[in-house]
Amino acid sequence: MLKNTILNSCLIETLCRLGHTQTLCICDAGLPIPPESKLIDLAFLPGYPDIYTVTKGILACTPIEKVYCAQESISFNTAFTVFLEQHLDCEISFISHDTLKKMSCSCVAYVRTGECTPYANIILQAATSF
Repeated sequence: MLKNTILNSCLIETLCRLGHTQTLCICDAGLPIPPESKLIDLAFLPGYPDIYTVTKGILACTPIEKVYCAQESISFNTAFTVFLEQHLDCEISFISHDTLKKMSCSCVAYVRTGECTPYANIILQAATSF
């Protein structure tokens, strides 16, 4: 057991195995997930857990060098865009939502939240801790 960290064992294992430049998708409750993809389903009720809490937890223990986000979130989910700009100390690349969905297919895993706001999906690209 780990102290003061993420409790979900599947998520911890995935984060520990994440190598430099590999990607992880943190998504809302509605993002289509290919059947063959690894899914860490944290969704419980609409809005719970929210993407903000899950993202902050992952960022607290995982080195990230780049984040991909839907450019549509700039107009349709301003709060999410502001959150990312405030909590990330790496490059944010805004791409179309369609491109993000296609790009997510190569992610190591999807972490599904209960988030139900539009365009609340991100892809994190792992950095190294050294």
